[in-house]
Amino acid sequence: MEKQLDQSQIDSMFAGVREEEACKQAAHAAVDQASVRERYNFSRAGQISNEQLQAISAVNDLFARNLTHNLGAWLRTRFDVALASAEQMMY
Repeated sequence: MEKQLDQSQIDSMFAGVREEEACKQAAHAAVDQASVRERYNFSRAGQISNEQLQAISAVNDLFARNLTHNLGAWLRTRFDVALASAEQMMY
């Protein structure tokens, strides 16, 4: 069974799609305008925040503990690894 559409039904389908696209574009424009309100600080370009530094330190500390355990077990001797410091160096 073939379903045939007349021109008014086809036009209404295209109009519905156009309305959905217009609503999506308006929503994206509103989000874009709301999220670009923060000024960029060029003096801190390339620097990481304290929260990021804490996360990096936590990951490195976990790595050091796992390395201590696994390498010590593999070598069958006492082996210690500890995170000395975490800092950002400019180059």
